[in-house]
Amino acid sequence: MGDANILQPRPVGESGQQAQASNLSGGKGIPKESDGVKIFETRFEGGRLVVTVEGSSAERVMSTDAKNLAYAQRFEYGMTNAGIEPIAGIYVPDEERYAAEKETRAPTIWRRDFRLTPGI
Repeated sequence: MGDANILQPRPVGESGQQAQASNLSGGKGIPKESDGVKIFETRFEGGRLVVTVEGSSAERVMSTDAKNLAYAQRFEYGMTNAGIEPIAGIYVPDEERYAAEKETRAPTIWRRDFRLTPGI
């Protein structure tokens, strides 16, 4: 029969969305930056993971890259089947808004929050 033991798990490579997330980071784990957007913060609110992405323009934080980056964070928290939804709209943090007004320039920091909900 050989040395095979059906009770021992076989290592399997990443596949599907987890492999895609690793590709974003060059195989170095869960990506924290992608094409002009980065993860600013992750926190739990009411049992749901909230991921805040940050970018230099409103277009960047509204992009598919921003959503995919936020969604990739689910692997870090063991939420592989999570759902994702944006919370409200995009916004400029207060400190950046005040600085931009004071310097009479356009804001250079924009953020968007996403909620990840546990899946079944």
